[in-house]
Parts: sequence; structure tokens; C-alpha cells
Amino acid sequence: MTSLLRAPAGRARLAALVALCVALVVTAGLPADAAQSQKRKKAPSPYALATPATKQWGVDGPVYALAVTGNMLIVGGDFTHAVDGHGGKVARRNLAAFSLKTGQPLGGWRAGVTGPVFALAATKNYVWVGGSFDKVDGVERTNVARLTTSGAKVDPSFQLATSGAVRALARRSSRLFVGGDFQYAARTADDLFTVESAHDRLVAVNGGTGAVATNFDASAGGTVRALDVVGKRLYVGGNFLELNGAVRAGLGAVSTASGALTGPTFRFPGVSGTPTEAIVFSLDATKKRVVAAVGGEATSGAGNQVVAWNSSTGNPKWRVQFGGDGQAVKVARGIVYVGFHRAYQGNDKLRLLAVKLSTGAIRKAFQPKFNGFWGVRAIAASQRGIVAGGQFTRINGKAHPRVALFPYPQATTAK
Repeated sequence: MTSLLRAPAGRARLAALVALCVALVVTAGLPADAAQSQKRKKAPSPYALATPATKQWGVDGPVYALAVTGNMLIVGGDFTHAVDGHGGKVARRNLAAFSLKTGQPLGGWRAGVTGPVFALAATKNYVWVGGSFDKVDGVERTNVARLTTSGAKVDPSFQLATSGAVRALARRSSRLFVGGDFQYAARTADDLFTVESAHDRLVAVNGGTGAVATNFDASAGGTVRALDVVGKRLYVGGNFLELNGAVRAGLGAVSTASGALTGPTFRFPGVSGTPTEAIVFSLDATKKRVVAAVGGEATSGAGNQVVAWNSSTGNPKWRVQFGGDGQAVKVARGIVYVGFHRAYQGNDKLRLLAVKLSTGAIRKAFQPKFNGFWGVRAIAASQRGIVAGGQFTRINGKAHPRVALFPYPQATTAK
């Protein structure tokens, strides 16, 4: 008889038996909690929870803009205090910063702004602020400024002035794109209203100095309210019917380098030809999709909805309609969060929905109930969850003064 140790098949069976015995011994020696950790982790849902965090402070007036950098939440709007919803308050004029960990206002971060803040863009070290104002923290700045994220100090190296309100900001590398109601932009207010400073509602500048990029030339036929950059394309949204003189109702794209028109004409679902009015209040784009929150008269066929388009063809992929303007949109983890006012399908408590980007399917489990007619006006995404801001004071019957963090669920252990 052939020995078991000499036969190849026998040796394989013996090796497997030894390995099994070792594994059993090692597992048996683990503490109970360590052994439990060997179980497979179930990935959490990509959707935020419908119940907001309870310790998040807010503000005492409308919120129009949000930005997140790390664990810092920056809030812009038209208010005078940060408030906790239960009587506590600290002075903050139109601009405030909060910790996403604790929900508390950052004590050393204070820079009063003399008018409403409509737009924010942030990096680790700086935050750009746009709105309708003439001073920030006592320093003269006309509608746009750059502050340090540490200490909220006005950066003296960045100087830019516009002849009207700034309503949208977007960054790509060292370039800052600025949109709004203005027709002139220059380094200082004294340099405005010249032929050289003419820029119809859209301009590109150096994000560090504010110097206007002379090789970028783009214009919009009406107010620019939303900007987003994907690759070499700058998406522009607002209430206009022309972009660079070409027909683009509410939404179009230009080159980030030159400002030349690029990309397709975006067609609105249910509208034959060009709509008579389309106001894109907010937009967010990925490589394959452009998503916009759209307002305007419902009779135009384009208003009161969120629409997702194919970014290459401009054809609509899906839409969700509301009883009022679509006002804010953010794509995070493959989910579109959209804010609006008035109602959804007759429910006048709904102001925020979660929609699957790929299909347009609505997450029925995510339907927090808001008070206040105007609802959600700004949305930001963080590693901790989705932040909504606007004109509400209660969600699901509890105090949430105009700012709310909807946390992501945690990973669970599969059985």
C-alpha cells in the first residue's frame, strides 16, 4: 500500500486538515468582541436618515448658501444671530460657521457682512463669499471677498468688486468663476463702469488675487444663479434665455479656459422648443449627468421641477415635479437631494426629497416634514451627512432653526 505521506492527494488532504485545526484554535483564542468583528460588515445605505441631528445650531433669518470644508459648516444668508432653537443665541451677521461634530457655532469665527450672502465656495484654507454687501468684518469689499477658514480674517491679497450682487461661485484649480446680477467686474469699486471692466453677469478671476482673467469671455442674457465645474466645462444656470448670444434657456455650458460656448442644448421634458421661462436656481453635475433645480412659471413647462440630463446629448433622463420652485440640489453618493417650496404631490409639509441619480426613483423613506412656505434653499454634502438650509424652523415637529444636518446611517454587522 502506498504511504499517505507519499501520495500527492494525501498530502493535500493532510495540509487542509492542519490548516483547519489552526484556524479553529486561533478563533477560539480570540475575545468575544474580536471574534464578532470577524463577521462581514454590511454596507450602510447611501441615503441620509430622515431624522436630523438634534444638536445642530442654526440662524435667525433665511439661509441662501452653505459650504463644507472638513468638519466646518459655513452658512450664508440674511440673519443677525446664530441660535439653538431654545433661546440661546450669539451674534453672527449674515455669515456663520459651525462644527459638524458638535453642531455648535465656532467661537473664534466671526466676520460680519453688511448685506445678504448668496454664494459660498470653500477649500481647506479659504472661503469665498458672494452677495450684496460693501463691507466684511469692517473691511471694504464690494459683493465678493475671500476669508481665511482659520479665524475668518479678510484676505488682503484678494480684491474684486462687481457692479451688482454675486449669486454663484465655483472653483477650478487657481481660477474662480463668479456669476450674478452684475455687468461690470474689476479689482476695486473705483475701477468699475469702464469698457475694460464690462462683464455681463459672468467672469473668471484668479482665486488668490481677484485679478480678472482677460482670456475668458462669456456672458449671460440674465441673472446667473448657479455654477458648477466638471473637467474643462463650466455649467451655468440662471434666469436667462441666451448664453454667449446663443439660445440656452436657463442652462448651458462654456469652456473653463476661454468662456466659449460648449456642450449641448439642454432640452426640458414636456416642452416643445425653447421654454418661455426657465430659472435654474441650483445645479450639480457629474461626468455623465447634469441635475438642476428649476423654478419659474409652471405654464412655461420648465418650472417647478428637478431634471437630470445626459451631459453629452442634453436629453432629459428623468424629472420630478413640485408645487413650487425647485430651489436647491446636491448630488452625493449617487443620490440627488433636492429642495423646493410649497408642496410635493399635495403634501404641503415636504420640502426636501432624495432621488436616485441613475433612475429618478424617489426614496419614500426619506420624507422629513418641514414648516414654513419657502422651505429648503441650499444643500451641502459632508462626510457626516446632508445639510439643508432655508426658511424653516421645525422639522418633524422639532426645533431646527433654518439649518439641519441629516446624518448618514452607520455600517451594521450582517447576521
